[in-house]
Amino acid sequence: MKKIKILFISILACLLGCQEVETDLHMKVINITIVLSIILQMFLPLNSFAQNEKMNSSSRMFEKKIEPSMFPSGTDNLKNKTKMQLLFFPDYNGMIEFLVEPSFCGAYGFRITISNNQYILEAKQIYNWKEVRDSLKAAYPLKIINGHDPQNKLMSREAMAEIAEYNTKQLGEIKKVAPLKYKLEEDSISISSNMANLLYRLYVDLIENYSNKGVPVKVLDGKYVTFR
Repeated sequence: MKKIKILFISILACLLGCQEVETDLHMKVINITIVLSIILQMFLPLNSFAQNEKMNSSSRMFEKKIEPSMFPSGTDNLKNKTKMQLLFFPDYNGMIEFLVEPSFCGAYGFRITISNNQYILEAKQIYNWKEVRDSLKAAYPLKIINGHDPQNKLMSREAMAEIAEYNTKQLGEIKKVAPLKYKLEEDSISISSNMANLLYRLYVDLIENYSNKGVPVKVLDGKYVTFR
């Protein structure tokens, strides 16, 4: 079952993910719907979404939050959404929401909404990620330490700490400003209630039954994936 779930996530990531030549988003939406329909109908219900037992750079870390989707006043609870989540899903909470934020390409994701008894799959992706990255790298440059430079090998710990602090501050500014500059390409397609409910059941299974076995010593880049 673990291989099946990894296959599901991999296919979804490939269909919506980073490509040198962007695929037409409408075709991505259609492909996603077809593939998810086939996979989910074949393999639900699923067992728990377990993390790798070996703690290495490919390990998965999970954070689980439980909060109401809607306030007693009837307004959607958007309070704890990140800036990136609000960029993709700013107005209200979908039936389910899926967002991937890779290290080296634009974020992408989808949600399912209900309107006039119709289930709509909305797919979105950032199309100007490289342009924004390049402009922010110029606006907030980092200090790079060349390990092959003999002078850098003589650098004091205090100097290295200052550089690390400076870079952390610059990266923080980039993370804060980037969502304001990103532009989204989006498309939507109607799906059946069966498809929507199959995806909903998958999400409930993944969120409720995950197994977290610790935090790896070191994680190099990777991606953030949000299931809501």
